[in-house]
Amino acid sequence: MEITVVRTEGKLEDKNSVSREEKDSKSSGKSFLAPAPKKRTRGKKVPLAPGHSHIDWMRVQSSAQAPKPRKLSRSEVRKHKTEKDLWMVIKGKVYDVTSYVAYHPGGVPELLKGAGKDATKLFASVHPWVNVDVLLAKCCVGIIDTTQK
Repeated sequence: MEITVVRTEGKLEDKNSVSREEKDSKSSGKSFLAPAPKKRTRGKKVPLAPGHSHIDWMRVQSSAQAPKPRKLSRSEVRKHKTEKDLWMVIKGKVYDVTSYVAYHPGGVPELLKGAGKDATKLFASVHPWVNVDVLLAKCCVGIIDTTQK
């Protein structure tokens, strides 16, 4: 229990007194309080450089030219797994996210977890609410060719 003391007109008042309803709820097992929030399991956000917010990214994307999509093999995607050359597969589409690295709120290490491979499950576990087709629309370089390795 947190103790809070408030000074009112020179008098100290204890704001921790328990009302009869609260006492009754404790004895009956009911609670007036909401359950504690679940512990956050996602990675922590990192400070971004000025001009690298989500809004800035969307502004950059609005003026970017999308490359012509092509079929790409998994072996081709595996070649692009560094901070300076970073591709990943999400839902069968291949994204060159190199230009997005500076805008990613989780930082470079989080993006590198999916570099050069299929990151669909990783992306969905961390960003289930994000529409990747909108966020990375201009970064799509192709689709994965399932007939090649």
